Amino acid sequence: MKKKRLLTLIGAASVLVISGFTALNSNGAYTGYTDSPVDGPGDCSGCHRGGSATPTVTFSASPAFGSGNTYVPNVTYTISVGETGYPYFGFDFEMCNNTTTTAVDGGVFGTVVALCHLTAPSSPYPTNITQNARIPTASKAQFKWKAPASGQCYAYMCMNGVNGDGGTSGDKAIPWSLVLSPSPAGISEPVENKANLSFFPNPASDNLNLSYFLEKASTVQIQIFNLEGKKVADLFNQKMDAGAQTYTATLPADLAKGTYLLNLLIDGQPTMKKLMIR
Repeated sequence: MKKKRLLTLIGAASVLVISGFTALNSNGAYTGYTDSPVDGPGDCSGCHRGGSATPTVTFSASPAFGSGNTYVPNVTYTISVGETGYPYFGFDFEMCNNTTTTAVDGGVFGTVVALCHLTAPSSPYPTNITQNARIPTASKAQFKWKAPASGQCYAYMCMNGVNGDGGTSGDKAIPWSLVLSPSPAGISEPVENKANLSFFPNPASDNLNLSYFLEKASTVQIQIFNLEGKKVADLFNQKMDAGAQTYTATLPADLAKGTYLLNLLIDGQPTMKKLMIR
């Protein structure tokens, strides 16, 4: 995760001295410095130091992970990584299947969407996602991740706040981690259904009758995602008063038959259930 100007001075041989499986991607960013057990542990703070502020990590997924950081098995998520506190940032990210020194990928990384690069340092070590170049704080790196069928996943990342002066002093690198667990009931039930969401018919073909409960006045969104994690329909978006709610949605005529995820967002908090279209 060195700045591009500094990396031009470092040869491949010296990189191999640092770690037996550390590598550089094609754009010059270090991989293998996520602070995961596989990586030593170790991060970029050995060089990037001296910054007065601590970078704040922003991390989100679409569809959103469930309450308690849970994922829906076999669903593809678009993950967004960002930072506040410095004008630029860089990062190195792994998703591991356990917390041992022999961990491998947890789930499968897919298409890189924006401002990042996918590389495997060397088999059998985990795949890494790193920045293409220093990223302005106003932007976010994005990539696809398909959740596994079962088991916990352990996200490890080194986030590097960068002041942009071309050197490593005045920056600050911090480790960050997150544990993701599968939804106990798979995709057929929400992780936590405080809204008491229900709907019929299911399977549906044209109209869908929904009921749910709001503990307080809230902004409500109703969305449909396919199993690749792509939003295919926005059914509702409105501020609603507290209390019992009902809504009849007209389903898009161009939705193909199959399995989808109905997502009820209440002030940004998701409740997700399986929806069949016939």
